[in-house]
Amino acid sequence: MQKASFTGDDDSLLIGGGGIRLFCRWRHPSGPPRAVIVLVHGLCEHSGRYEEFARFFQSQGYALFAFDLRGHGRSEGRRGHARRLGLMRSDLEQALMHVRSTYTDADMVLYGHSLGGLLVAAHLVRNRSREIRAAIISSPWIQLALPVPPFLVRFSAGLEKILPAVLFDSRIDPSELSRDASVGEAYRSDPLVHRSISARMFHEVTRTAESVCAGAHNIAVPVLIMHGAADRITDEDASRHFAAAAGRHATFRSWPDCRHELHHEIVGDEVLESVADWLSEILK
Repeated sequence: MQKASFTGDDDSLLIGGGGIRLFCRWRHPSGPPRAVIVLVHGLCEHSGRYEEFARFFQSQGYALFAFDLRGHGRSEGRRGHARRLGLMRSDLEQALMHVRSTYTDADMVLYGHSLGGLLVAAHLVRNRSREIRAAIISSPWIQLALPVPPFLVRFSAGLEKILPAVLFDSRIDPSELSRDASVGEAYRSDPLVHRSISARMFHEVTRTAESVCAGAHNIAVPVLIMHGAADRITDEDASRHFAAAAGRHATFRSWPDCRHELHHEIVGDEVLESVADWLSEILK
């Protein structure tokens, strides 16, 4: 699968919490959309890495909206840092309002990957409204596959109180994104990809993941949770337990031998087709 940038039809800006400017991308179908998919990307990357995803769902009749998280890609903000993860959740809510103002009658579907998967899960847990028709969560950062050493957790917890924006290496190994070697190579050379996460951001993610797991039973819309069985970045078992805690609204699917970025895996076409089939059942 060729790794091009998600240029969209008309890139624009969204104003997030505190007036921060967030870079956005749209893809529109040729006619009225079956639904609008709102995409939330992962840590250190950006929405431009989802070209194949956007092209596929546009061909299926969906509209696509994506934005670069604050501190990521072409959006404003210190790379890899947010004072509170709640600011990113607020940015997502702003994005949903923006999408609703563009497509007033269409169903809205959330799609979150990795950190984006956690943000989508947090939105579903905290917002029981029917504004969202369905959600897909891919390889969510609920728990890391390789835990951070305890001494580093304690050290960063101390730094969070006095130097919250101090940055650490993200520890993301590009070769673990996909069995397709070209994915890791493109990631390494992408100027919009960064390698950092702040002390505050790490602990905000940890706290959010704990609250999301505790509140999983509050999810009130259909959600598909997917994870690669060979993911060495985020933990598949944590996703499986989260899906079980979410109960009847959740469907869990494990992808054998797949690594972290299912949409970029060598079976990426099959992954997208399975998501499209699941959405068709939900939206019919």
